[in-house]
Amino acid sequence: MAERFSRTGTAQLLRQHAERQEADEAEARAAASATLAAAPADAMAAEPRLGEVEAKKEAASKTGEGKKTKSNAAPSGAAAESTLAALPAGGPETEGLPVCVSDAAYKGDAQAVAAWLDAGGGVDAGCAQHDNATLLIAVTAGGHEAMVRMLLQRGANINLQTSTGTTHGTTALMAAASLGQTTIVHVLLNAKADASMQDISGRTALMRAEQKYNTATVQVLLQHAKRQATEAEVAAAAVHAATPDLSGRVRIAGLMGRPDLNGRCGVAGRFDAAKGRYEVAVEGEAEAILLKTANLQQEPLDSAPS
Repeated sequence: MAERFSRTGTAQLLRQHAERQEADEAEARAAASATLAAAPADAMAAEPRLGEVEAKKEAASKTGEGKKTKSNAAPSGAAAESTLAALPAGGPETEGLPVCVSDAAYKGDAQAVAAWLDAGGGVDAGCAQHDNATLLIAVTAGGHEAMVRMLLQRGANINLQTSTGTTHGTTALMAAASLGQTTIVHVLLNAKADASMQDISGRTALMRAEQKYNTATVQVLLQHAKRQATEAEVAAAAVHAATPDLSGRVRIAGLMGRPDLNGRCGVAGRFDAAKGRYEVAVEGEAEAILLKTANLQQEPLDSAPS
């Protein structure tokens, strides 16, 4: 009996397990059918959203093309705007010459430099990060002749030097000479650049050009030196020609400021060309007095007191 019950119970358990499996499979099939039925509806609902996304993409693409076209059509002044945008909030005048403007000058960006100057930047401001080099030195180093002329027209100080860093106290003329920029050397010399100035090593523009074997630049600087020497000689000769040859005993006459000296005699000494006066040792006076030629009369040699 027990054995039969055992067999019967086992059969029941097997039937119950099979029924549960069938129920699970039926439930799974029903869920799959529901999912398949819902898919078309979801797809239909998604279509408007996909359309919106595509429309947005197309609009963005057109906007980008418009921006690109505007950027291409914009004047090169955009570079100047970006340079000004990179400046400190305090304005151009707050921190000397900004690096971005100095770099723009070196690269020849005339519009960026002009924009900075027009916004209040100082034409002689120095860039602390570049040994206090000015705009004129930067554009000279970059070889931009037109910008050199522009800065000179704006009143740039032609003889300012960099600080004593890696640039050794360079002037614009020294920079041009070192780099062999002969045309710019001409421009600077014509604008009265001082060719006699020296860097911290005692080198002039001529010496630096010679060190770099810039033959053409050396010739220009040598010609300038000779021309200056000639002009100095001519000027000295003119002064000498205009100077009366007074010597020895003289008589004072026509003084308005010191009428008490009129009629008195003295000895004319050195002529001070800068002041246009003779040093006269007046009789009875403890110190020499500077007097104009117009107030002195040459006394005959035999008029000296015995």
